[in-house]
Amino acid sequence: MAYVEAGDIQEILDSLKIRAAELARRTHVSRSYLSHLLSGRKSNPSKLWALQVLQLCREEHLEGIAERIQQRVEPAKSEN
Repeated sequence: MAYVEAGDIQEILDSLKIRAAELARRTHVSRSYLSHLLSGRKSNPSKLWALQVLQLCREEHLEGIAERIQQRVEPAKSEN
């Protein structure tokens, strides 16, 4: 299972009304890396990047997405 799934990324883009290039910039990855995640050419983003996306979601008050990512990154912590 991926820490951040393509559907999560698309939901973030739609919720924030930003382009993938802006999300890439805000999470410190290349546009091609993000494009590969969205297209399915790459399916397992790094834990570091997942934590950056998680932080962004919390800052932008996207709690539902943040919770899903948190459960994937640190399942034991989110059960407490």
